[in-house]
Amino acid sequence: MLKRKYRLGNIHLIKPITVESSLFKIRTSENGLSINRFSIIVSKRVDRHSVVRNRIKRKLGASLNEIFDKIKGGRDFLIYPKAAVLEKDKSHITNELLDKFKKLHLLND
Repeated sequence: MLKRKYRLGNIHLIKPITVESSLFKIRTSENGLSINRFSIIVSKRVDRHSVVRNRIKRKLGASLNEIFDKIKGGRDFLIYPKAAVLEKDKSHITNELLDKFKKLHLLND
């Protein structure tokens, strides 16, 4: 789980950039701060059981914790996972996140 200061409360992105993969969709925009803030939003369309939705959030949160220091600061991120995340292990999800952040040019050198 991310620390509270790295969680995005009221969700309001200004001119977001979107990138999509087979596992999730990421929307991001600048926030004017020096830190990144994240929010993982799992729709009931993914699974109607809250236990499953929370498991998806925990998997993505653990993957984000691994790569947190590699991401450039000053952005807000909304992550919308898809049902395919359930079948993947943590290392595959982490690699997919790294690939998408690299595509957005948001990784530190």
